[in-house]
Amino acid sequence: MKETPLVILAIITIYSSLFNYFALSLPDIPNPQVNMYGCGRGGQKSLICDPSLVISVQDANQIDERLQELQKNTDCECVPRNDTCRGYTISVYLTPEIASNIYGTTPTADDYANHLRKYWNFGKCGEDIVIVFVKDTLQRATSVGKIAARKITEEVISDVHRKTNDRFNNENSYTDGLLDMVDNYELAIKGNYNAAIIIPVWTIVQMLGGALFVLCCFCSMYICKRIYS
Repeated sequence: MKETPLVILAIITIYSSLFNYFALSLPDIPNPQVNMYGCGRGGQKSLICDPSLVISVQDANQIDERLQELQKNTDCECVPRNDTCRGYTISVYLTPEIASNIYGTTPTADDYANHLRKYWNFGKCGEDIVIVFVKDTLQRATSVGKIAARKITEEVISDVHRKTNDRFNNENSYTDGLLDMVDNYELAIKGNYNAAIIIPVWTIVQMLGGALFVLCCFCSMYICKRIYS
């Protein structure tokens, strides 16, 4: 009987894990290296998957060329290195929307990015990066492998998203926005990325207001002292 609570706890844990798995279950997404037609790539292997043609085929080709170029222009950081070792791999997935699943929950762009990085598995040793863009909500997400995370940190990801945010407010500039993200990530991979300096305007205004209040108090005390002395 002593084992009963442990059995119940195990059942609850398994049930909870299964519920979370299915509650965040994602639809089948084609692999652009295997199911090229399903990714809108016209039968050619690619690093971009755009099944619903969120951008034009010509723009997708432009992004794909840039991704292939980055892979060639960055160093392999896998240990040990061999003839199949290559540079960092960035892949991109575009979707017009993210639908709710049968449980009524809606996965996020981050859920998609993390899922695709593991499902596509384009990295050899965690040097893979996946960018997801959702058109209707303008959500973006970046998932990085363990090696890539050394260069593309959470701070870098947040900063790149912030820097390129305006690019995604205009449907005609989605491609430019994605290319800008890739360019910034390449800078980070090569150690040349400079984070934007954010000036805390509201904090400065509050500090100046507080300083002005203190100054007014001192002036009032000084004037009152002179009047009544």
